[in-house]
Amino acid sequence: MKRSIKILTATLIFFFLGASTYLCINAVNSKQLEEIEISNKEINRKTADSLNQYFQNLVNNTTVFLDAASKIKSSKDSYDSYNKFLKYNPDVLFIGNSRGWYYYNTEYPFSSELDDKINSWLLTVDSTSGIYDMREVVNQFALACVFKYDSDSKTGVSAFNTGTVSKILRNSSSNKSFVTDSNSNLLIAPDVNIKKQKIPSTAAKIISKMEKENLEEYKDFITINTTKFVINASKIQGGLYVITTVSENSINHLITLTAFKIYLLLFILYVIVIFLLLITHRKKEPEHEIQKTVKKPESEIIKAGTALSVVLCSDILSYSSIIRKMKAEDIINFSNEYLHEMTQCVEKTGGLVNETSSNKITASWTVTNDSPETSHAQQAINAVASALMMRVALFKLNRQRVQNGQETIRCGCAVTSGVIVSGKIGGTQNIPSIIGEPVKAAEKIKELNRKYSTDIIITQNIYELTGTNIIAQEIPGAFYNSQKLYIVINLKNKKIPSDLKTLRQILTAGV
Repeated sequence: MKRSIKILTATLIFFFLGASTYLCINAVNSKQLEEIEISNKEINRKTADSLNQYFQNLVNNTTVFLDAASKIKSSKDSYDSYNKFLKYNPDVLFIGNSRGWYYYNTEYPFSSELDDKINSWLLTVDSTSGIYDMREVVNQFALACVFKYDSDSKTGVSAFNTGTVSKILRNSSSNKSFVTDSNSNLLIAPDVNIKKQKIPSTAAKIISKMEKENLEEYKDFITINTTKFVINASKIQGGLYVITTVSENSINHLITLTAFKIYLLLFILYVIVIFLLLITHRKKEPEHEIQKTVKKPESEIIKAGTALSVVLCSDILSYSSIIRKMKAEDIINFSNEYLHEMTQCVEKTGGLVNETSSNKITASWTVTNDSPETSHAQQAINAVASALMMRVALFKLNRQRVQNGQETIRCGCAVTSGVIVSGKIGGTQNIPSIIGEPVKAAEKIKELNRKYSTDIIITQNIYELTGTNIIAQEIPGAFYNSQKLYIVINLKNKKIPSDLKTLRQILTAGV
Protein backbone atom coordinates (compact mmCIF):
# COMPACT_ATOMS: atom_id res chain seq x y z
CA MET A 1 0.00 0.00 0.00
CA LYS A 2 1.38 3.39 -0.98
CA ARG A 3 2.15 5.95 1.68
CA SER A 4 -0.45 8.38 0.30
CA ILE A 5 -3.16 5.72 0.55
CA LYS A 6 -2.13 5.00 4.13
CA ILE A 7 -2.33 8.70 5.00
CA LEU A 8 -5.78 8.95 3.37
CA THR A 9 -6.94 5.83 5.23
CA ALA A 10 -5.67 7.20 8.55
CA THR A 11 -7.40 10.53 7.85
CA LEU A 12 -10.72 8.81 7.11
CA ILE A 13 -10.44 6.66 10.24
CA PHE A 14 -9.78 9.67 12.48
CA PHE A 15 -12.54 11.64 10.74
CA PHE A 16 -14.94 8.79 11.46
CA LEU A 17 -13.82 8.71 15.11
CA GLY A 18 -14.30 12.47 15.38
CA ALA A 19 -17.77 12.31 13.82
CA SER A 20 -18.74 9.43 16.12
CA THR A 21 -17.53 11.42 19.13
CA TYR A 22 -19.59 14.43 18.01
CA LEU A 23 -22.78 12.35 17.69
CA CYS A 24 -22.18 10.66 21.05
CA ILE A 25 -21.60 14.00 22.76
CA ASN A 26 -24.86 15.40 21.32
CA ALA A 27 -26.73 12.34 22.56
CA VAL A 28 -25.12 12.61 26.00
CA ASN A 29 -25.82 16.34 26.09
CA SER A 30 -29.52 15.83 25.44
CA LYS A 31 -29.74 13.11 28.07
CA GLN A 32 -27.72 15.15 30.54
CA LEU A 33 -30.08 18.12 30.24
CA GLU A 34 -33.01 15.90 31.20
CA GLU A 35 -31.08 14.56 34.18
CA ILE A 36 -30.07 18.00 35.49
CA GLU A 37 -33.71 19.12 35.54
CA ILE A 38 -34.60 16.10 37.69
CA SER A 39 -31.51 16.57 39.86
CA ASN A 40 -32.20 20.27 40.42
CA LYS A 41 -35.73 19.49 41.57
CA GLU A 42 -34.47 16.86 44.02
CA ILE A 43 -31.82 19.22 45.42
CA ASN A 44 -34.41 21.97 45.87
CA ARG A 45 -36.78 19.62 47.68
CA LYS A 46 -34.06 18.29 50.01
CA THR A 47 -32.83 21.81 50.75
CA ALA A 48 -36.38 22.92 51.62
CA ASP A 49 -36.81 19.92 53.94
CA SER A 50 -33.48 20.65 55.65
CA LEU A 51 -34.39 24.30 56.25
CA ASN A 52 -37.83 23.39 57.61
CA GLN A 53 -36.17 20.94 59.97
CA TYR A 54 -33.65 23.57 61.07
CA PHE A 55 -36.36 26.14 61.78
CA GLN A 56 -38.47 23.58 63.64
CA ASN A 57 -35.51 22.54 65.80
CA LEU A 58 -34.82 26.20 66.56
CA VAL A 59 -38.44 26.73 67.63
CA ASN A 60 -38.45 23.56 69.75
CA ASN A 61 -35.17 24.42 71.50
CA THR A 62 -36.27 27.98 72.18
CA THR A 63 -39.65 26.81 73.46
CA VAL A 64 -38.03 24.37 75.87
CA PHE A 65 -35.69 27.10 77.16
CA LEU A 66 -38.46 29.72 77.57
CA ASP A 67 -40.60 27.24 79.49
CA ALA A 68 -37.71 26.34 81.73
CA ALA A 69 -36.68 29.99 82.20
CA SER A 70 -40.21 30.96 83.30
CA LYS A 71 -39.83 28.67 86.31
CA ILE A 72 -36.52 30.18 87.41
CA LYS A 73 -37.02 32.99 89.93
CA SER A 74 -33.45 34.27 90.17
CA SER A 75 -32.36 36.50 87.26
CA LYS A 76 -28.77 35.29 87.73
CA ASP A 77 -29.83 31.67 87.40
CA SER A 78 -31.91 32.65 84.42
CA TYR A 79 -28.91 34.17 82.60
CA ASP A 80 -26.69 31.25 83.58
CA SER A 81 -29.25 28.98 81.98
CA TYR A 82 -29.24 31.21 78.85
CA ASN A 83 -25.46 31.05 78.60
CA LYS A 84 -25.66 27.26 78.68
CA PHE A 85 -28.26 27.49 75.94
CA LEU A 86 -25.90 29.63 73.81
CA LYS A 87 -23.12 27.14 74.36
CA TYR A 88 -25.12 24.54 72.44
CA ASN A 89 -26.70 27.06 70.05
CA PRO A 90 -23.85 29.49 69.21
CA ASP A 91 -25.60 30.89 66.11
CA VAL A 92 -28.49 32.32 68.21
CA LEU A 93 -28.37 36.12 68.62
CA PHE A 94 -31.19 36.53 71.14
CA ILE A 95 -34.41 34.91 72.32
CA GLY A 96 -37.48 36.32 74.01
CA ASN A 97 -41.24 36.15 74.36
CA SER A 98 -44.35 38.29 74.57
CA ARG A 99 -44.05 38.37 78.38
CA GLY A 100 -41.10 40.70 78.04
CA TRP A 101 -38.31 38.22 78.66
CA TYR A 102 -35.36 38.96 76.36
CA TYR A 103 -31.96 37.32 76.37
CA TYR A 104 -29.22 38.82 74.18
CA ASN A 105 -26.01 37.26 72.95
CA THR A 106 -23.37 39.84 73.88
CA GLU A 107 -21.11 38.62 71.05
CA TYR A 108 -23.25 40.56 68.58
CA PRO A 109 -23.84 44.34 68.36
CA PHE A 110 -27.49 45.45 68.34
CA SER A 111 -29.02 48.79 67.36
CA SER A 112 -31.41 50.71 69.58
CA GLU A 113 -34.31 49.84 67.27
CA LEU A 114 -34.17 46.15 68.19
CA ASP A 115 -36.79 46.26 70.97
CA ASP A 116 -39.29 48.10 68.74
CA LYS A 117 -38.74 45.56 65.99
CA ILE A 118 -39.22 42.63 68.34
CA ASN A 119 -42.48 44.09 69.69
CA SER A 120 -43.83 44.66 66.19
CA TRP A 121 -42.99 41.07 65.21
CA LEU A 122 -44.59 39.67 68.34
CA LEU A 123 -47.79 41.54 67.62
CA THR A 124 -48.11 40.62 63.95
CA VAL A 125 -47.37 36.88 64.05
CA ASP A 126 -50.38 34.64 63.60
CA SER A 127 -50.80 31.01 64.63
CA THR A 128 -47.96 30.00 62.37
CA SER A 129 -44.37 31.10 62.70
CA GLY A 130 -42.97 34.08 60.86
CA ILE A 131 -39.38 34.77 59.81
CA TYR A 132 -38.05 38.33 59.46
CA ASP A 133 -34.95 40.02 58.13
CA MET A 134 -32.72 41.44 60.89
CA ARG A 135 -29.98 43.12 58.87
CA GLU A 136 -31.20 46.61 59.79
CA VAL A 137 -30.83 46.02 63.53
CA VAL A 138 -27.83 43.65 63.65
CA ASN A 139 -25.74 44.94 60.72
CA GLN A 140 -25.20 41.42 59.41
CA PHE A 141 -27.12 38.60 57.74
CA ALA A 142 -29.50 37.35 60.44
CA LEU A 143 -33.11 36.23 60.70
CA ALA A 144 -35.67 36.26 63.50
CA CYS A 145 -38.12 33.41 63.89
CA VAL A 146 -41.33 34.42 65.72
CA PHE A 147 -43.74 31.69 66.80
CA LYS A 148 -46.63 30.77 69.10
CA TYR A 149 -46.08 28.22 71.84
CA ASP A 150 -47.78 26.46 74.80
CA SER A 151 -51.49 26.40 75.56
CA ASP A 152 -51.55 30.06 76.55
CA SER A 153 -50.55 31.06 73.02
CA LYS A 154 -47.43 32.80 74.15
CA THR A 155 -45.29 34.31 71.44
CA GLY A 156 -41.59 33.50 71.25
CA VAL A 157 -38.82 34.93 69.16
CA SER A 158 -35.41 33.51 68.34
CA ALA A 159 -32.88 35.32 66.15
CA PHE A 160 -30.03 33.47 64.49
CA ASN A 161 -27.02 34.08 62.32
CA THR A 162 -27.55 32.76 58.77
CA GLY A 163 -24.05 31.26 58.56
CA THR A 164 -25.28 27.81 59.60
CA VAL A 165 -28.19 27.96 57.19
CA SER A 166 -25.83 28.97 54.38
CA LYS A 167 -24.04 25.66 54.79
CA ILE A 168 -27.32 23.86 54.14
CA LEU A 169 -27.68 25.80 50.89
CA ARG A 170 -24.24 24.84 49.55
CA ASN A 171 -25.43 22.04 47.28
CA SER A 172 -22.85 21.51 44.56
CA SER A 173 -20.56 23.34 42.18
CA SER A 174 -23.36 23.56 39.56
CA ASN A 175 -26.56 23.94 41.59
CA LYS A 176 -27.04 27.20 43.53
CA SER A 177 -29.68 27.70 46.24
CA PHE A 178 -30.82 30.86 48.03
CA VAL A 179 -33.69 31.99 50.26
CA THR A 180 -36.03 34.94 49.67
CA ASP A 181 -39.13 36.24 51.35
CA SER A 182 -42.49 36.73 49.65
CA ASN A 183 -41.31 40.15 48.40
CA SER A 184 -38.30 38.54 46.67
CA ASN A 185 -35.85 40.09 49.13
CA LEU A 186 -32.69 38.00 49.19
CA LEU A 187 -32.22 36.70 52.75
CA ILE A 188 -29.65 33.90 52.47
CA ALA A 189 -27.29 33.35 49.55
CA PRO A 190 -24.00 31.44 49.99
CA ASP A 191 -22.99 32.24 46.41
CA VAL A 192 -22.12 35.94 46.04
CA ASN A 193 -22.58 35.65 42.25
CA ILE A 194 -26.31 35.15 42.67
CA LYS A 195 -26.88 38.90 42.88
CA LYS A 196 -24.73 39.55 39.84
CA GLN A 197 -26.80 37.09 37.81
CA LYS A 198 -30.02 38.96 38.75
CA ILE A 199 -31.75 35.72 39.60
CA PRO A 200 -33.57 36.98 42.75
CA SER A 201 -35.29 39.76 40.79
CA THR A 202 -36.19 37.29 38.03
CA ALA A 203 -37.45 34.83 40.64
CA ALA A 204 -39.97 37.47 41.78
CA LYS A 205 -42.28 36.43 38.94
CA ILE A 206 -42.09 32.82 40.10
CA ILE A 207 -42.80 33.75 43.74
CA SER A 208 -45.69 36.01 42.66
CA LYS A 209 -47.21 33.16 40.68
CA MET A 210 -46.79 30.74 43.62
CA GLU A 211 -48.39 33.26 46.01
CA LYS A 212 -51.26 33.90 43.65
CA GLU A 213 -51.98 30.23 42.93
CA ASN A 214 -51.00 29.02 46.43
CA LEU A 215 -48.38 26.62 45.04
CA GLU A 216 -45.92 24.77 47.26
CA GLU A 217 -43.50 23.92 44.41
CA TYR A 218 -42.79 25.37 40.98
CA LYS A 219 -40.38 24.93 38.09
CA ASP A 220 -39.51 27.32 35.30
CA PHE A 221 -36.84 28.17 32.72
CA ILE A 222 -35.37 31.63 32.44
CA THR A 223 -32.73 33.22 30.25
CA ILE A 224 -30.37 35.88 31.60
CA ASN A 225 -27.81 37.38 29.23
CA THR A 226 -28.14 34.42 26.82
CA THR A 227 -27.57 31.96 29.71
CA LYS A 228 -30.42 29.53 30.26
CA PHE A 229 -31.28 28.53 33.84
CA VAL A 230 -33.48 25.81 35.28
CA ILE A 231 -35.20 27.16 38.42
CA ASN A 232 -37.04 25.16 41.06
CA ALA A 233 -38.81 26.88 43.97
CA SER A 234 -40.29 25.47 47.20
CA LYS A 235 -42.24 27.28 49.90
CA ILE A 236 -41.01 26.73 53.47
CA GLN A 237 -41.86 27.93 56.99
CA GLY A 238 -42.31 31.60 57.76
CA GLY A 239 -43.48 32.48 54.24
CA LEU A 240 -39.98 32.03 52.80
CA TYR A 241 -38.99 30.47 49.50
CA VAL A 242 -36.04 28.26 48.63
CA ILE A 243 -34.88 28.82 45.06
CA THR A 244 -32.47 26.35 43.43
CA THR A 245 -30.95 27.11 40.04
CA VAL A 246 -28.61 25.38 37.63
CA SER A 247 -27.18 26.83 34.46
CA GLU A 248 -27.33 24.61 31.40
CA ASN A 249 -24.08 26.25 30.37
CA SER A 250 -22.32 24.76 33.40
CA ILE A 251 -23.30 21.26 32.28
CA ASN A 252 -22.51 22.05 28.66
CA HIS A 253 -19.14 23.36 29.78
CA LEU A 254 -18.27 20.03 31.41
CA ILE A 255 -19.39 18.10 28.34
CA THR A 256 -17.56 20.51 26.02
CA LEU A 257 -14.41 20.19 28.12
CA THR A 258 -14.61 16.39 27.91
CA ALA A 259 -15.20 16.61 24.17
CA PHE A 260 -12.24 18.95 23.79
CA LYS A 261 -9.99 16.48 25.61
CA ILE A 262 -11.18 13.66 23.34
CA TYR A 263 -10.70 15.73 20.17
CA LEU A 264 -7.27 16.85 21.37
CA LEU A 265 -6.26 13.24 22.02
CA LEU A 266 -7.52 12.19 18.58
CA PHE A 267 -5.64 15.08 16.96
CA ILE A 268 -2.40 14.20 18.76
CA LEU A 269 -2.75 10.54 17.74
CA TYR A 270 -3.50 11.60 14.16
CA VAL A 271 -0.41 13.84 14.04
CA ILE A 272 1.75 11.03 15.44
CA VAL A 273 0.43 8.54 12.88
CA ILE A 274 0.94 10.93 9.96
CA PHE A 275 4.41 11.87 11.26
CA LEU A 276 5.42 8.21 11.45
CA LEU A 277 4.07 7.56 7.96
CA LEU A 278 6.07 10.50 6.60
CA ILE A 279 9.41 9.76 8.25
CA THR A 280 9.43 5.99 8.07
CA HIS A 281 9.73 4.09 4.85
CA ARG A 282 7.58 1.16 4.13
CA LYS A 283 9.16 -2.00 5.48
CA LYS A 284 9.55 -3.92 2.26
CA GLU A 285 10.59 -7.47 1.72
CA PRO A 286 14.17 -7.71 0.48
CA GLU A 287 12.79 -9.46 -2.58
CA HIS A 288 10.78 -6.34 -3.48
CA GLU A 289 13.89 -4.18 -3.16
CA ILE A 290 15.94 -6.54 -5.29
CA GLN A 291 13.33 -6.52 -8.05
CA LYS A 292 13.89 -2.79 -8.51
CA THR A 293 17.24 -3.56 -10.16
CA VAL A 294 15.67 -5.98 -12.63
CA LYS A 295 15.04 -4.96 -16.22
CA LYS A 296 13.39 -7.61 -18.33
CA PRO A 297 14.50 -8.07 -21.92
CA GLU A 298 12.28 -6.54 -24.55
CA SER A 299 12.43 -9.42 -27.08
CA GLU A 300 12.23 -13.19 -27.02
CA ILE A 301 15.20 -15.48 -26.49
CA ILE A 302 16.70 -17.12 -29.58
CA LYS A 303 15.45 -20.65 -30.23
CA ALA A 304 18.71 -22.42 -31.05
CA GLY A 305 22.42 -21.90 -31.65
CA THR A 306 25.09 -20.11 -29.65
CA ALA A 307 24.49 -17.03 -27.54
CA LEU A 308 26.16 -14.84 -24.96
CA SER A 309 24.42 -15.68 -21.69
CA VAL A 310 24.54 -15.31 -17.95
CA VAL A 311 24.10 -18.68 -16.24
CA LEU A 312 22.89 -19.39 -12.72
CA CYS A 313 23.17 -22.77 -11.05
CA SER A 314 21.72 -23.47 -7.58
CA ASP A 315 21.03 -26.49 -5.41
CA ILE A 316 20.32 -27.49 -1.81
CA LEU A 317 23.37 -28.20 0.31
CA SER A 318 23.25 -31.51 2.23
CA TYR A 319 20.14 -32.51 0.32
CA SER A 320 20.79 -36.23 0.77
CA SER A 321 20.96 -36.02 4.57
CA ILE A 322 17.74 -33.99 4.65
CA ILE A 323 15.59 -36.33 2.56
CA ARG A 324 16.98 -39.45 4.27
CA LYS A 325 14.57 -38.76 7.15
CA MET A 326 11.53 -38.16 4.90
CA LYS A 327 8.85 -40.35 3.37
CA ALA A 328 8.60 -40.52 -0.41
CA GLU A 329 5.55 -38.26 -0.63
CA ASP A 330 7.16 -35.76 1.75
CA ILE A 331 10.24 -35.62 -0.46
CA ILE A 332 8.09 -34.79 -3.49
CA ASN A 333 6.16 -32.12 -1.60
CA PHE A 334 9.36 -30.63 -0.19
CA SER A 335 11.05 -30.50 -3.61
CA ASN A 336 7.99 -29.01 -5.32
CA GLU A 337 7.68 -26.30 -2.66
CA TYR A 338 11.37 -25.41 -2.87
CA LEU A 339 11.51 -25.41 -6.69
CA HIS A 340 8.32 -23.35 -6.95
CA GLU A 341 9.80 -20.57 -4.79
CA MET A 342 13.16 -20.59 -6.57
CA THR A 343 11.80 -20.66 -10.13
CA GLN A 344 9.57 -17.68 -9.25
CA CYS A 345 12.72 -15.68 -8.50
CA VAL A 346 14.13 -16.54 -11.95
CA GLU A 347 10.94 -15.65 -13.80
CA LYS A 348 10.49 -12.35 -11.96
CA THR A 349 13.90 -11.22 -13.20
CA GLY A 350 13.33 -12.18 -16.83
CA GLY A 351 15.34 -15.40 -16.71
CA LEU A 352 14.56 -18.76 -18.26
CA VAL A 353 14.59 -21.95 -16.17
CA ASN A 354 16.42 -24.43 -18.40
CA GLU A 355 16.65 -27.39 -16.05
CA THR A 356 15.27 -28.52 -12.69
CA SER A 357 15.73 -31.66 -10.66
CA SER A 358 14.64 -32.52 -7.13
CA ASN A 359 17.01 -29.94 -5.64
CA LYS A 360 18.77 -28.21 -8.54
CA ILE A 361 17.96 -25.28 -10.80
CA THR A 362 19.81 -24.13 -13.91
CA ALA A 363 18.68 -20.84 -15.45
CA SER A 364 19.95 -18.43 -18.07
CA TRP A 365 19.65 -14.78 -19.06
CA THR A 366 20.55 -14.63 -22.74
CA VAL A 367 21.35 -11.66 -24.95
CA THR A 368 18.83 -11.50 -27.79
CA ASN A 369 19.63 -10.89 -31.47
CA ASP A 370 18.17 -7.39 -31.51
CA SER A 371 19.48 -6.17 -28.15
CA PRO A 372 22.54 -3.89 -27.88
CA GLU A 373 25.81 -5.23 -26.50
CA THR A 374 25.40 -3.21 -23.26
CA SER A 375 22.28 -5.26 -22.34
CA HIS A 376 24.58 -8.06 -21.28
CA ALA A 377 25.44 -6.02 -18.16
CA GLN A 378 21.74 -5.70 -17.33
CA GLN A 379 21.31 -9.45 -17.75
CA ALA A 380 24.16 -9.99 -15.28
CA ILE A 381 22.42 -7.65 -12.80
CA ASN A 382 19.16 -9.57 -13.32
CA ALA A 383 20.86 -12.92 -12.62
CA VAL A 384 22.52 -11.68 -9.41
CA ALA A 385 19.23 -10.10 -8.33
CA SER A 386 17.56 -13.45 -8.88
CA ALA A 387 20.14 -15.16 -6.66
CA LEU A 388 19.53 -12.60 -3.90
CA MET A 389 15.77 -13.09 -4.23
CA MET A 390 16.36 -16.84 -3.82
CA ARG A 391 18.16 -16.05 -0.56
CA VAL A 392 15.14 -14.12 0.71
CA ALA A 393 12.68 -16.75 -0.47
CA LEU A 394 14.72 -19.40 1.31
CA PHE A 395 14.61 -17.37 4.54
CA LYS A 396 10.80 -17.28 4.31
CA LEU A 397 10.66 -21.01 3.61
CA ASN A 398 12.95 -21.72 6.57
CA ARG A 399 10.75 -19.58 8.82
CA GLN A 400 7.81 -21.84 8.00
CA ARG A 401 9.90 -24.95 8.52
CA VAL A 402 11.03 -23.77 11.96
CA GLN A 403 7.40 -23.10 12.92
CA ASN A 404 6.57 -26.66 11.79
CA GLY A 405 9.45 -28.09 13.85
CA GLN A 406 11.60 -28.89 10.79
CA GLU A 407 15.27 -28.18 10.28
CA THR A 408 16.40 -25.25 8.13
CA ILE A 409 17.96 -25.74 4.71
CA ARG A 410 20.78 -23.95 2.90
CA CYS A 411 21.47 -23.60 -0.78
CA GLY A 412 24.54 -22.75 -2.81
CA CYS A 413 24.35 -20.61 -5.91
CA ALA A 414 26.84 -19.54 -8.60
CA VAL A 415 26.53 -17.04 -11.44
CA THR A 416 28.84 -17.11 -14.50
CA SER A 417 28.86 -15.67 -18.01
CA GLY A 418 29.94 -16.81 -21.46
CA VAL A 419 28.86 -18.32 -24.73
CA ILE A 420 26.47 -21.25 -24.43
CA VAL A 421 24.72 -23.56 -26.88
CA SER A 422 20.95 -23.43 -26.50
CA GLY A 423 18.35 -25.65 -28.15
CA LYS A 424 15.55 -28.12 -27.70
CA ILE A 425 16.43 -31.73 -26.97
CA GLY A 426 13.69 -34.22 -27.75
CA GLY A 427 10.45 -33.79 -29.64
CA THR A 428 8.16 -32.70 -26.82
CA GLN A 429 10.40 -30.31 -24.87
CA ASN A 430 9.31 -26.67 -24.95
CA ILE A 431 12.13 -25.18 -22.89
CA PRO A 432 15.58 -25.20 -24.54
CA SER A 433 18.45 -26.84 -22.71
CA ILE A 434 21.81 -25.13 -22.42
CA ILE A 435 25.31 -26.57 -22.48
CA GLY A 436 28.76 -25.03 -22.53
CA GLU A 437 31.62 -23.86 -20.36
CA PRO A 438 29.56 -21.31 -18.34
CA VAL A 439 27.19 -24.11 -17.29
CA LYS A 440 30.06 -26.38 -16.16
CA ALA A 441 31.69 -23.48 -14.32
CA ALA A 442 28.48 -22.58 -12.45
CA GLU A 443 27.94 -26.21 -11.38
CA LYS A 444 31.46 -26.47 -9.94
CA ILE A 445 31.65 -23.00 -8.36
CA LYS A 446 28.34 -23.41 -6.48
CA GLU A 447 29.95 -26.25 -4.52
CA LEU A 448 32.49 -23.78 -3.09
CA ASN A 449 29.70 -22.20 -0.99
CA ARG A 450 30.01 -25.18 1.32
CA LYS A 451 33.72 -24.47 1.84
CA TYR A 452 33.41 -20.69 2.39
CA SER A 453 30.11 -20.76 4.36
CA THR A 454 28.38 -18.56 1.78
CA ASP A 455 25.42 -18.88 -0.56
CA ILE A 456 26.22 -16.86 -3.71
CA ILE A 457 29.55 -16.83 -5.59
CA ILE A 458 30.12 -15.04 -8.91
CA THR A 459 32.98 -15.02 -11.39
CA GLN A 460 35.15 -12.02 -12.21
CA ASN A 461 33.35 -11.18 -15.43
CA ILE A 462 30.01 -11.04 -13.60
CA TYR A 463 31.54 -8.85 -10.90
CA GLU A 464 32.86 -6.44 -13.54
CA LEU A 465 29.40 -6.23 -15.13
CA THR A 466 27.57 -5.67 -11.82
CA GLY A 467 30.22 -4.17 -9.52
CA THR A 468 28.53 -0.77 -9.18
CA ASN A 469 25.22 -2.33 -8.16
CA ILE A 470 26.25 -4.94 -5.59
CA ILE A 471 28.37 -5.42 -2.48
CA ALA A 472 30.82 -8.27 -3.09
CA GLN A 473 34.07 -9.48 -1.54
CA GLU A 474 36.88 -11.21 -3.39
CA ILE A 475 37.85 -14.71 -2.22
CA PRO A 476 41.63 -14.56 -1.71
CA GLY A 477 43.49 -17.20 -3.78
CA ALA A 478 40.33 -18.57 -5.38
CA PHE A 479 40.22 -18.75 -9.19
CA TYR A 480 38.35 -20.54 -11.91
CA ASN A 481 39.97 -20.59 -15.36
CA SER A 482 42.09 -17.59 -14.32
CA GLN A 483 39.02 -15.66 -13.18
CA LYS A 484 38.80 -14.36 -9.63
CA LEU A 485 35.82 -15.42 -7.58
CA TYR A 486 33.64 -13.10 -5.46
CA ILE A 487 31.13 -13.62 -2.63
CA VAL A 488 27.93 -11.62 -3.14
CA ILE A 489 26.86 -9.93 0.11
CA ASN A 490 23.99 -7.64 -0.90
CA LEU A 491 22.78 -4.88 -3.19
CA LYS A 492 24.40 -1.50 -2.83
CA ASN A 493 22.80 0.86 -0.26
CA LYS A 494 21.33 -2.05 1.72
CA LYS A 495 22.32 -2.13 5.36
CA ILE A 496 21.78 -5.77 6.31
CA PRO A 497 23.92 -7.66 5.51
CA SER A 498 26.63 -5.20 4.59
CA ASP A 499 29.69 -7.31 5.32
CA LEU A 500 30.76 -10.92 5.08
CA LYS A 501 30.72 -11.55 8.82
CA THR A 502 27.07 -10.47 9.14
CA LEU A 503 26.14 -12.50 6.07
CA ARG A 504 27.63 -15.67 7.55
CA GLN A 505 25.81 -15.07 10.83
CA ILE A 506 22.51 -14.76 8.97
CA LEU A 507 23.20 -17.84 6.84
CA THR A 508 24.12 -19.84 9.93
CA ALA A 509 20.82 -18.89 11.59
CA GLY A 510 18.98 -19.84 8.41
CA VAL A 511 16.16 -17.33 9.02
